[in-house]
Amino acid sequence: MKKLLFCAIICLALAACQDTRFVFSQNVPSEPSFSGTEHFLFWDKKVTIEPVKVCGSAENVAAVELLETKKQSLIRGFSGSIYCPTTVNVYCKRKVNTDYKPDQPK
Repeated sequence: MKKLLFCAIICLALAACQDTRFVFSQNVPSEPSFSGTEHFLFWDKKVTIEPVKVCGSAENVAAVELLETKKQSLIRGFSGSIYCPTTVNVYCKRKVNTDYKPDQPK
């Protein structure tokens, strides 16, 4: 029983949320210009979100955030890291009117 409890605690620790933020400007807007989900299946990215296309140019990208919500962590944990969804927020320096849609997997 103790081994099972220990393994359960280790599995929960491995399924913890992760957050990464890349900041390219001192003035980052409070609201993202685009928010979407990248999907990883068997450690291969199935959907790629391109910040330069979202903001129109590399100079307009203020920050990029990669977030894993609790729900996404649980999905990753229950799938044994076979399927890993991650939320991506792109912040642009100047407001952009974009209809950006990431490429969908085939």
